[in-house]
Amino acid sequence: MSEFEFIIIKNDKDLIQHEKNLYHRYGLKNPYGWVAQNYQVIDNCRLQSHFPYEDQIVYAIKKNNEVKAACTLMTNQDMPLMLEQMGFRINKENVKIAEGINLYAPDDLPGEEVMQIFGNFFLYMTHDLASKGFDFVYSACERHMKAFYSLMGFEILEKIEIQGMVQCLTRYSLKG
Repeated sequence: MSEFEFIIIKNDKDLIQHEKNLYHRYGLKNPYGWVAQNYQVIDNCRLQSHFPYEDQIVYAIKKNNEVKAACTLMTNQDMPLMLEQMGFRINKENVKIAEGINLYAPDDLPGEEVMQIFGNFFLYMTHDLASKGFDFVYSACERHMKAFYSLMGFEILEKIEIQGMVQCLTRYSLKG
């Protein structure tokens, strides 16, 4: 475990690696999914959301100085949320929310290591978000990921079908 480092991406080198990982995970492996269909392709090898990076926090797991996994959260709730664009209804009144817009893990980790590493990574992210005054994290996941999100403490709030895939709206409380 000590070989993994949890960071917030703040430099171009790590950001480019993150975008390449997004392309590999979503552009190549799931080209008809929401992320691949709604992100901008750069140089045929990177994916980037249409939201400015100043409105995002990109949490990452690094190993051997390379970004291996990441979770991106949209933090500007004055802009339309990606979840709202998908068709979900989010109550943003009187709360400060972050929206999970992508999450990926490396392919080469055994399942038990993924759970241990992501459990610690999740604690790192949620402690940071709570310290910044956020109340909730909202995200969407495909039906086959519901168990993972439930294990992490997310509530499943709503389900809708998008392009033949069931998407689940999830919420995690950062309060107490």
